[in-house]
Amino acid sequence: MQLTIKIILVLLFLQISNVNGADVDSESKYIELSTDIWVLSLPESWKPEAIKGGVRVNSGDEVFSIYVTTYNVDTPLSGWAQRDIAMVKDSKHSDPVNDFKYMQETIELDSDSDIQHFVLDAYDEKSSFRIYTKHFRMGNKLVTLSIHDYWCQSYKKSVNFTEDLLKGFEIKT
Repeated sequence: MQLTIKIILVLLFLQISNVNGADVDSESKYIELSTDIWVLSLPESWKPEAIKGGVRVNSGDEVFSIYVTTYNVDTPLSGWAQRDIAMVKDSKHSDPVNDFKYMQETIELDSDSDIQHFVLDAYDEKSSFRIYTKHFRMGNKLVTLSIHDYWCQSYKKSVNFTEDLLKGFEIKT
């Protein structure tokens, strides 16, 4: 509830303010969405909307969507990434019209870091649909970031664009 209220307030603030001021070129205007756990900076043309537990942000042309959600979890840290990967594959990627190939599936469980994460990159060339998912686990907090490319005509270009988007996302430590 508290996260939802913060996001709504951030969205209202974004509608009436410009991070860089009114006299800046449109190419350099950005919006910033943040909670006490994460921050996301995107070009001003992106349209945020509050969703349960987080935010969905659509690109101006509606070809891309970014979903960021935060959860309190009580599942054990041991094996969490494998369980979440299976859950993502069984939910988002299970629609029979999609034939996803997993281009990347990596898990980083660095014991020296407070943040563990995994990446799952799925691409359906036939339907031109790509979903890049990254989950971050910090103790009992889980942040999920999912980037959907609904018209992925070139996997390589989509990867490059996703990498640029990821530069604007960070977990606050």
